[in-house]
Amino acid sequence: MESRDYERILNAIPETGIYVVRQEDRAVLYFNQRIRQLAPQIRLGMPCGGLWGGSCGACPLKKAEEDGSAGAAVYGESFAGTADITAVKTLWEGTTPAFVVTVAPHKGDMRNAGSESSSEQERREAQMASVLRARFKMMNTVYLDTGVCERISLGTGAHQDTVVVGDYSSYIEKALNGYVHPDDAKNFGETLSLEHLREKAQQIQDYSEEVCVYRQRGEPVRWIELRVIYTRSGDRVVANILGQDVTREKSREESSNKALEERAYIIGSLSSLFFATYYVDLERDSFRTVTQQRRVGDVLGDEVSCSAALQIYANHFIHPDDREEYLKVMNAENMVQKLRWWQPYLAVEYRKLADEPDKGMDSWSWVRATVMLARSGAYDMPKTAVYVAQDIGGRWREQR
Repeated sequence: MESRDYERILNAIPETGIYVVRQEDRAVLYFNQRIRQLAPQIRLGMPCGGLWGGSCGACPLKKAEEDGSAGAAVYGESFAGTADITAVKTLWEGTTPAFVVTVAPHKGDMRNAGSESSSEQERREAQMASVLRARFKMMNTVYLDTGVCERISLGTGAHQDTVVVGDYSSYIEKALNGYVHPDDAKNFGETLSLEHLREKAQQIQDYSEEVCVYRQRGEPVRWIELRVIYTRSGDRVVANILGQDVTREKSREESSNKALEERAYIIGSLSSLFFATYYVDLERDSFRTVTQQRRVGDVLGDEVSCSAALQIYANHFIHPDDREEYLKVMNAENMVQKLRWWQPYLAVEYRKLADEPDKGMDSWSWVRATVMLARSGAYDMPKTAVYVAQDIGGRWREQR
């Protein structure tokens, strides 16, 4: 197929009619709503000869039988002028030799004030086709009124641009029974069933997307992403499904998740060493609690600002003589200015007051607070850090 056909698939142009005829006897195997409008007399099984008012002499089927595809500009009253008819050899239901025939308004009859030049339009269409081929390997157009599906291979090689027309529900059933991993079958079936597509189409105003990611059976594991694109034109909605292999992306995601789990395990294992651990987002001046003492949590409450939380903590839990030094080091602005890969941490020691307020200022223990660089961004600027606090004073002691 040509690049303009990819645009048709993506945008579901309603002016394009599609029908399928068997190669052996030219019997009509399928036709869409637009063809019914152009040729009300059409019926399944009837020969296609003379369908367009005696224009068989210009029909491209004979040339398509020899060359694989062909096109012609045909004049007829049904088109109210001239139409472009294109025929492509295919396999109906994967087994029956047939032709997919498209009928569209002739380019020379289309008027659009201010439209691009034909060369510019062709350039844009070629760019679109190139982008589609680079990202996706398969395109499926589902006609929701009939349940018929057109499958177009976007890969390179012998099967490039191969079109297969068949029953969409049969494709889904075959995929569930033979290709989709059992653990992903439920989500696959619910997202891609013809019933779901039809229900979703009723809710579409102009455009919507859904994504289904599943594993194929067998080893090594392969992940496939199917992107369902719903487009409305008037009363009609077409579902276009584009597929791509995302195994590499999923492998990176799994490796990243494993690293995060290992990091969380390490931090959890160190909970006996640090009585407080926080993740700090220096770009947003916010923090997230990993571990903290209950009373500290009660005092901080729902506070999410890192700067505000450090000030509250100092006012309630740090000896008055040490608060200024603590806040000089432990504030978001100082962290942003000083944390770098060549200076990956900042630390300060202070006297932490006893949890029981009635013991007063004479009951305390020495604590070391350390903030460590976790992730940097552009120009080595810190983005996130980890704050930990460790008791280094042994037993609580009361000065007399």
